[in-house]
Amino acid sequence: MAVSFMCLSGLVEETATNWTLGAFPTCKALHQEEVIKGDAKQVLFNDGSNQELCGFQSSKVVIQSFLGGGKYEALLNAWKSQIQLVDSVVHCCSSELCPGHLPCNLSSLPIKYTGKFWAATEGAFDIAVFWAEFFLLEYLNGNPQYAQGQLGVSDLVDLYRMAVENIEIMDDHFASRSFESTMASHILGTLLQAAERKPIPGLSHSQNTKVVYMAGHDTNLILLRLLLGLRWQSHGWAQNGVAPGGMLIFELDGGEQRQEGGPVVSIYFQVAQPAQLREGQPFSEPQAPSRVQVAITDCPGDPFACPLDAFKKMVISKLRPECIGIPALRDLVENHGAGSVPWPAQYWWTFLLTGQKSTAAVAF
Repeated sequence: MAVSFMCLSGLVEETATNWTLGAFPTCKALHQEEVIKGDAKQVLFNDGSNQELCGFQSSKVVIQSFLGGGKYEALLNAWKSQIQLVDSVVHCCSSELCPGHLPCNLSSLPIKYTGKFWAATEGAFDIAVFWAEFFLLEYLNGNPQYAQGQLGVSDLVDLYRMAVENIEIMDDHFASRSFESTMASHILGTLLQAAERKPIPGLSHSQNTKVVYMAGHDTNLILLRLLLGLRWQSHGWAQNGVAPGGMLIFELDGGEQRQEGGPVVSIYFQVAQPAQLREGQPFSEPQAPSRVQVAITDCPGDPFACPLDAFKKMVISKLRPECIGIPALRDLVENHGAGSVPWPAQYWWTFLLTGQKSTAAVAF
């Protein structure tokens, strides 16, 4: 059982080893951080700091159109009720923060464009997003009181939609090709390696690997969803929510039931419901997390069981090879043939991407 990592910071080692502790409690070899290894230069996600790779394709004009332009009244009005709800709890603000506006509250704070990939603005919307996330984490962490005892769980879930929207302003369809091409090519390469049963350069796990685990940012999940044209609706969360611990799962099935048509790819989104996270509830069949199958809408075949060859062509068509930070995977995307993929008589393979705080890959 091999284990390999590609990571951005030390935080992911703890995330991944705790995941293996829960997923494989009897396999003690996977519970130690010293088994984690990888090439720190071959990161799966360009956070914008790597000047040798692609930056934002979105021009300021494009971003301004998403924000509503001008003084951003459109953005403010679109989330007015949520911002006012947050303000009813935090009771913002001191008068010096709102020159010329009284009373001074969250809605009165001027909005400015910042250009940061994790937050396009500062001011009313961005501050409301901060408090929305804070209230939700208070609840999920099991605090006896959250949001000053003034909001219900449905309010927290609704407010959390602002956090996803805040990221998507910058991490949009344009940015997804720039920043997520490396990770998408890694997923594709892993699926092809498992099907072809031969090593593919650029991957640190072998062709015999059955599961690859990656701990990543919520931005990774959002960018990958936008890149591949995916959507999901999980129980307890808003549409396309990327709640803590949410997993985007890619499964490759080449078992006997697929012998005639070749291996197929299916995608699932899995996340615990809010109360399950708050209570630290152990999962069982009667108390399973929310798991929904995600349609691969651009697949020319079955969107819920997409032929691997069709999936390969679809993914490659969406990538920018020059944005792929692992040279061997860039070569794979540029040079991989369009023919059918050979596959063995029977196998099952799973890839999991979990939204956390950094990016890592674990294979075993």
